[in-house]
Amino acid sequence: MTTTQWVEVTLPLDKKTPAGWLDKGKSMDATIAQNGGLLPPPAAPLPNPFTGLTTAVQAMDPLQAKAKTGGPDVVAARNLAWSGLRKAIREVKKHVQNLCDAAADVATAKAIAAAAGFGTSAAPVRKPKVFTGEAIGGGSVELYAPTDPADHGRAFFEWQMRLKGTTDYTSLPTTNNGSTTVHGLTRGQEYEFRWRKTVKNVPTPWSDPKPVVVT
Repeated sequence: MTTTQWVEVTLPLDKKTPAGWLDKGKSMDATIAQNGGLLPPPAAPLPNPFTGLTTAVQAMDPLQAKAKTGGPDVVAARNLAWSGLRKAIREVKKHVQNLCDAAADVATAKAIAAAAGFGTSAAPVRKPKVFTGEAIGGGSVELYAPTDPADHGRAFFEWQMRLKGTTDYTSLPTTNNGSTTVHGLTRGQEYEFRWRKTVKNVPTPWSDPKPVVVT
């Protein structure tokens, strides 16, 4: 399965009210039932999000009608069902995004999203999964290290540099994310940069040096 993200699946929602979410859930449920050929469910034993959506719609529908004239207990029950519906729609969206990512091209990905009642936008630009350095002018360099979402809030990054052709590295300020900007460098000089991260007091090896000519 390809890892290309052709599009970003979006959720068009006219009204972010209980009634608006229910209308959207009903519309999606009907659309999905008509376009099953484009929307295979996940392989067992993973749960089927399409079935979950149907169940959530059926659970909320009668409670939404009663909530208009019912007391606090009815409204509370409706709100609980509403929460379940929002969760069910998010699970469908997650699965449809996976299907779109596995599509052969952008047009197919858009068709898959539409078949489930979603919209699409351009896929976001992802940061590179390799260590990169870029001269940005003014004697400054931007550095980006590959990051893991699981490390969010748990990792800190160390950075070092040296003039190319020299031996000793100079340490730069640490950061809590996989990027930093180095200022005050000599234009026209070529520097080498490296990084490592530490998670739970365990540092990774230093990266290979990345050469950058400063502008």
